[in-house]
Amino acid sequence: MKVDIILPVYNPNQWAFEAIDSIHAQTHRNWNLYIVDDHTPQSGEVLKRLSALAGKSGKIKFIRLERNVKPAGARNRGAAEGDGEAVAFIDQDDKWHPRKLEMSVGYLKSHPEIHLVHSDIEAINERGEVIKNRYEEENKIRAGIPYSSLSAEKLIRKLAGRYSLRLGTVVVRREAFESVGGFDADEPLFGGEDIIFAVRFAAKNKIGHFSEKLTFRRLHRDNLSKSKERLVGKMVAYRRMRERFPFTKSVLKKKYTRSLREAVLLKLENGEQKQAMRFSGELIRGAPLSPAAYCFYLISVICFNPKIIHFIMLHKKRIDV
Repeated sequence: MKVDIILPVYNPNQWAFEAIDSIHAQTHRNWNLYIVDDHTPQSGEVLKRLSALAGKSGKIKFIRLERNVKPAGARNRGAAEGDGEAVAFIDQDDKWHPRKLEMSVGYLKSHPEIHLVHSDIEAINERGEVIKNRYEEENKIRAGIPYSSLSAEKLIRKLAGRYSLRLGTVVVRREAFESVGGFDADEPLFGGEDIIFAVRFAAKNKIGHFSEKLTFRRLHRDNLSKSKERLVGKMVAYRRMRERFPFTKSVLKKKYTRSLREAVLLKLENGEQKQAMRFSGELIRGAPLSPAAYCFYLISVICFNPKIIHFIMLHKKRIDV
């Protein structure tokens, strides 16, 4: 089974080469790699080296997009370039275990009824050292979900309620990936694209899982700061899920409310008061009898002190809707 591996990059650094090295180290050798540059503003040394890699290897293709389409759009473009029976995804600062493809492809071959398989993750730091127990709770959640035996509705509820399917662990049959149109192409998301893809995919296809830590997610300052930027994308994803699958509304209510609160504070930290007021107004519309909702609206109107915002960020979990 040939696997097309999609690596979207944007302002990449040296970690992208570690990701590629981990692909070269795979025991399953039948793969092609598509590096998709999501229109990085300036082509620096790293991008030139990535492009040169493609020129030296018949297994690697470098694609530079003419406009920024966010990770979801970049992954779609990369997948469209390939013709393998399966598609896999890796981020520019992550790594794979050498047997990641071998074990995932083996699972798909022995489970022909399964259209997508995913596994567990391990955290690494900036030096590539394992951060023990960082994702143990998340891995336990996965282990407790009988993905392949649940009905579509029950699995969608599980996927919407708890984030348990990470793209870096996925190997998906191409036919099934294309049958759902890949990632959302209309208004591509930055943040939340993996969640809405998993839910849409589960509506039509079977998902499998096995408990092996085969993907190493690198934790560093840059991706932690970007997690704030992904908030709005996640909120859009939650809205889309509620529209397409109304039975997820109760599951998503608390998650959406929490995201709105965080978005209010993030916008205030960034000096975007009007956006903060818009999100806090949505909090009130969603829970018109909630004192906390009016509290966040008041904060968005009068709070400009970063120290106060930081205090709220530390204590917001104590506030109930």
